[in-house]
Amino acid sequence: APLAAAPIANPDAEAGEDAIPAVYEPIGARDPMARQLTIQAHRAAYRGQCAGVPAAAARVQALDADYYARVFVPDAAIAHCAG
Repeated sequence: APLAAAPIANPDAEAGEDAIPAVYEPIGARDPMARQLTIQAHRAAYRGQCAGVPAAAARVQALDADYYARVFVPDAAIAHCAG
């Protein structure tokens, strides 16, 4: 089940995207793909769609281990899928 949270309306969101907080912007990745995969994993996890999160975790860790440890692992939505 998706995490219970008070979503922030995102006026730029596509249909179905408005339930995801618009303010999620992880920074500090050395590889832009690591950042993009983190955003995708966060959005999927926020919706409770955890199936792809482990593969994203492996790719992010391989691309940028420091970013993985600082941003990916502590993300609450992603951690919900891992837990």
